[in-house]
Amino acid sequence: MDNLIWRLLTDFLGNFLIIFLLLLPVILKKWSLEEFGLTKKSSVAVIVLSIVYSILFIYNNDFTLEGYYTFFYFLVFVAFSEEFLYRGYLFNKIDQEYGFWISVIISGLFFGIGHAMLPTIMQGESLSFFITQAMSNILGQGIFSSLLFSLAFKKSSNLLVPVLIHAILDYAGIVFS
Repeated sequence: MDNLIWRLLTDFLGNFLIIFLLLLPVILKKWSLEEFGLTKKSSVAVIVLSIVYSILFIYNNDFTLEGYYTFFYFLVFVAFSEEFLYRGYLFNKIDQEYGFWISVIISGLFFGIGHAMLPTIMQGESLSFFITQAMSNILGQGIFSSLLFSLAFKKSSNLLVPVLIHAILDYAGIVFS
């Protein structure tokens, strides 16, 4: 239980610190959350994806505190925080200025590098490990994922659609591993 509370606290602080830093200019510049894709559009898609995510939870059959935490973790701490940063903010801003494909590539590069950074830091690895991870993550987790999530975001006009797709993909990796 203590370990779970510690993980919740560190996950909350780590991921929501990023979101808070992004929301600070939103608050100061009075930007609307709709500018980040937090809208009521594509409600049916959001409902269907939420049901799929819930079915994965039920299928996983882990109704312990740890099981609920994992379900919540992938939805909020991973999918929402990453999609808010990479699609809601970065992709959106670049797309407005340079168009869809440039924004997919640039946000994908950052997405891939971000996914290389965490294992490097958590495992105390070297710079060469980071570079190797970054190179492999840039195409797979980076640009390809960015294309998938960006298409879902553009088609739905709702950030929750790529958030839920992201959560389903990540959580399914746990459920079916």
